[in-house]
Amino acid sequence: MNKNYNLFSWQKVKNTAFGLLALFSASTIDAQLASNSFNTPGDLGDWSVVQTSGTSTNEGWKTVASGENMGSAGLAPFSGGGMAQFNCYNINNGNTYELNSPAIQFTGGEYQVSFWMYRYDTYSGSKDKIEVFYNTVAGSTGGTSLGIVNRLTTEEPVESAEGWYEYTFAIPGNPNGEGYISILGISAYGYNIFIDEVVVDEVPTCFKPTNIAYTDITDSSAKVSWNVPTSSSPSSYEYYYSEQSDAPTADTTPSGTTSTTEVTLSGLTPLTNYNVWVRSVCSDTDKSVWAIGGSFKTACGTYTVEYTNNYDSVGYGETPECWTTKMENQTGFPDNGLSTSQFVSAPNSMLMYNSSDTTGSYYLISPKFSDLDNMKEISFQVYREIKSWSSSSSTDRIFTLEVGVMTDANDTSTYQTIQDITQQVDLDQWKEIKVSTDAYTGGAAHIVIKWKPTQGDATGGYNTLYYDDFKYKEKQTLATGETVLNTNEVVVYPNPFKDVVKINNIDNVTTINLMDMSGRVVSSFAPAKELNLAHLDAGVYVIQLVYKDGSVKTVKSIKK
Repeated sequence: MNKNYNLFSWQKVKNTAFGLLALFSASTIDAQLASNSFNTPGDLGDWSVVQTSGTSTNEGWKTVASGENMGSAGLAPFSGGGMAQFNCYNINNGNTYELNSPAIQFTGGEYQVSFWMYRYDTYSGSKDKIEVFYNTVAGSTGGTSLGIVNRLTTEEPVESAEGWYEYTFAIPGNPNGEGYISILGISAYGYNIFIDEVVVDEVPTCFKPTNIAYTDITDSSAKVSWNVPTSSSPSSYEYYYSEQSDAPTADTTPSGTTSTTEVTLSGLTPLTNYNVWVRSVCSDTDKSVWAIGGSFKTACGTYTVEYTNNYDSVGYGETPECWTTKMENQTGFPDNGLSTSQFVSAPNSMLMYNSSDTTGSYYLISPKFSDLDNMKEISFQVYREIKSWSSSSSTDRIFTLEVGVMTDANDTSTYQTIQDITQQVDLDQWKEIKVSTDAYTGGAAHIVIKWKPTQGDATGGYNTLYYDDFKYKEKQTLATGETVLNTNEVVVYPNPFKDVVKINNIDNVTTINLMDMSGRVVSSFAPAKELNLAHLDAGVYVIQLVYKDGSVKTVKSIKK
């Protein structure tokens, strides 16, 4: 049993699912003497803050839901809804603040204090740090130093990468009676320090597993793995998972047991957060506390009609859930993501900006649709913006988009075009694009809007496309008799027909295609108000009208 040590274990939390930082959930085990998960922003609970040196008037320790002043995007707590933050960013060099526990009743055993701390290297010249103390009175003065942890990963204890690490310190002397833990924040006027899940408990005889990680995450399953604890040889492991963040207790019935260091969870719900805990089983009567495994989120499932997205559910620069953006072979400084500059439905749209790029391909990729076939309609709004120093000639106003599909959202080699779309669009105006899937013969796939700046862009220069109000639906069901197509009031009749089909309005039509229900083009015709189709077998056909502006209209017709 490890008695005479200051720092005996640390581990980095890793989450391999999609390269995203994990969101973790708090754990409270019956054997703990004291703990604080800092889950309520603005409330340290029964812990207190005392300034012990310096003249700074800024707040020292506080609980936050997202990391502030750390030189990058906000940091998520290690677990639950909050974490403790030491405000080095606004506190003068050398100023110190204590974060003090309430009184803890010790009974003469072997005890330890553990916590999680986020280690990172922003503003590496400032060696902000914390020092942990045990004391018989509240505060660090006169207490026993248990150890120091620096914010920088290059300082002790040295870590190989930025991330959340767990640190555990032994409390010497088998304390008996009232005692306190004090975490002293020492500012070097750098960036903030973040800690979470402070726990005081007895030194175990059966140690918990470490480094719980998630791989092979799908919409209904995930593999959970962990490392064998270095100080124990468990005979098996118990695991517990839940959509709720309430931690299991020592008496909680586990979800399962395994003799290996991994398990595949199945039967999960798409797009759902699952919290996981694992504990070692050293014997029937000796089990470790539950190790906090954090959480993972299952992948997107498939969607069906009708589906809409106006890109208003996320913040600036982000991508809506289950959507993907990709850029390939780009030059310059292109960009994509959510924008608040232009929109049809407030407040957002998706943008793609080519920054004078003339070689790249820009993909906006939807979720997967399981019912995609040749009887669907896709529509979206598009807005083109050209910077004032670029040409605004009629040639420069023409742009080409492709609408297609990908069977794998991460592999552009699976892309295939459904339709090329060339539209004459005045600048600074929204235009609705409609695409029929008549020619599509595949199955489930992602719908893709693809833009190549070199297509129709003579100068290639500083162009931005905005997309909004994406819709995926069944094509309009057409009754027998005369059929009206969209807003140009094109009438195809009679329906059903025997030999001849008539079209009342063929203005701006360039081609008329006749397709069977598999999407195969049976015949193509020059624009005409009458089509002799006496040679066709009886059945259902699709008449497709292709217009000069690239738009397409279709109607389903029945041959007697």
